[in-house]
Parts: sequence; C-alpha cells; structure tokens
Amino acid sequence: MNIYGYSLTDSEALQSLREVSILASREELLALAAFFAKCAFEIQMEKNWEHAHFGDFLGNPPELDRDIIVVAKRE
Repeated sequence: MNIYGYSLTDSEALQSLREVSILASREELLALAAFFAKCAFEIQMEKNWEHAHFGDFLGNPPELDRDIIVVAKRE
C-alpha cells in the first residue's frame, strides 16, 4: 500500500506520505469503513475499476472540504 497526499499550502506537488492521522467521529469512521468495503467489493467485481472518491460516496456534502481517493492497485 502506498499513501499519497497534497499539502494545504502546496496543492500542486503530490507527496508520498509515511503516515496519516485521521481525527474523526464514530459516525465518520463508520462511513469510511463502509466506503473502503464498497471499494474492495467493486475492485473484486469490476475488472476495470479505477478509483472512487469518499466525497462522492457521501454525496459531496458542503462541509466536506477534504477528500479520500481510493485507487485500485493492479498486480
């Protein structure tokens, strides 16, 4: 697994990250778990599945000013 991200101050340079910390409520963590499970299922079922956005999964609520993107790792 690789983890990448953008800085709040430099949104042009994609960076490889060593660690990610998530500060979230119970409800947000349950939503993340459901999103990850959905992605895993779709990767298994759809040969050409590429990626999904957590924001799209949630319906792009206006209070969500960050996003998590899952990308299929091809063997």
